[in-house]
Amino acid sequence: VLTLALVLGMGAVEVLSSALTAG
Repeated sequence: VLTLALVLGMGAVEVLSSALTAG
């Protein structure tokens, strides 16, 4: 569960980062 949460968290961070960069 913790591992899955970390993976989802990292994915969200990457998406937000790419979104901010593109914006």
